[in-house]
Amino acid sequence: MAKDGRVYVSDSINYRIKVFDAEGTLVRTIGGGTSGFFYEPTTLALDSEDLLYVADTYNSKIKEFDLQQGTVRTIAGG
Repeated sequence: MAKDGRVYVSDSINYRIKVFDAEGTLVRTIGGGTSGFFYEPTTLALDSEDLLYVADTYNSKIKEFDLQQGTVRTIAGG
């Protein structure tokens, strides 16, 4: 859970991350639609600086999302 109460859920089958607010309302989707951005994202980790780390299984990458800046970068793999 993020500092603001948001919860991040991996939706591997649909190639996306769903973001819910503290009340359980879907507020954002990261990726989705095709396997171009993610290809079965699985494990998620959130650090104290609101950096979201995603294990992108079949792209063989670890991606880092800066939730404050809205940026993404690959930090390992592919």
